[in-house]
Amino acid sequence: MTNKEQYTPEQIIQALEKTKGQTTLAARALGCTYQTVRNYMARYPEVAEAQKVEHEKMGDAVELALYDEAVNQRNTAALIFLAKTKFKERGYTERTEVTGNGGKDIAIKIDYDKHDNDYA
Repeated sequence: MTNKEQYTPEQIIQALEKTKGQTTLAARALGCTYQTVRNYMARYPEVAEAQKVEHEKMGDAVELALYDEAVNQRNTAALIFLAKTKFKERGYTERTEVTGNGGKDIAIKIDYDKHDNDYA
């Protein structure tokens, strides 16, 4: 017994493109469940890639709008947010995370032989 799919991958991709990669909205447009769209994304790499591409496009649009609001409109709150999220390496941060090489944990080695008196 074969389970015939209700949609083609192309139909799912078109719905994702129309909804800017929003899986819930794509499902609503198709008349199916969110999980159906997620299943197609898991089954078909081209569907997952289309969702990713649309999501990245939306992120780019948001960043451009934020840039316009912050820089061109001189919105102080937007300027602060942009600086804290995009320019941490320049010191625009309230908190700094310290990690080991490559973002890994920092290894701490305690030589107990040298510190026997400290733990007695």
